[in-house]
Amino acid sequence: PRGRSYDVAVGVAVSKYILGKQIDGAFGAVRLDDFNRWDLEVPVYFNADWNSHIGVYFVPKFLYSRTTMRQTFLARPCACQGGIEPEVVTQAKVDMMFYGATLGLRFGGWRVSGLLEVTVGNTEASPVLFGKKLTLGGATIQPNIGLALTF
Repeated sequence: PRGRSYDVAVGVAVSKYILGKQIDGAFGAVRLDDFNRWDLEVPVYFNADWNSHIGVYFVPKFLYSRTTMRQTFLARPCACQGGIEPEVVTQAKVDMMFYGATLGLRFGGWRVSGLLEVTVGNTEASPVLFGKKLTLGGATIQPNIGLALTF
């Protein structure tokens, strides 16, 4: 059985997203060309275990994401087209930042634990769609439940 413990850790994560080339839809197909998304995440973990059955953790974090893509809408011939051009090409770029923190509770045994947590923060996004820059964002609240297994 474990006793009281306190832990601190800093992490850095870089991720690259890879998607397929074509997504079929009801009225046509969207082909994603030059899809490119990169994320950079920097969390700082603080953990306090009172015993092997219960603990709390606090994780402030920063996430920066950049997505660029060119998409082509290919309309299928049908009587319902209503003047849709056979091929429409658009480009998009989205820069997004999230800064906030996760507060969580861990309960259970050493091998299997339940997790209850909430992530609260602010999201700021600056998409460029059809040549126009938009400013989006606001408060982000995300409750989570989970199961942790230790091997």
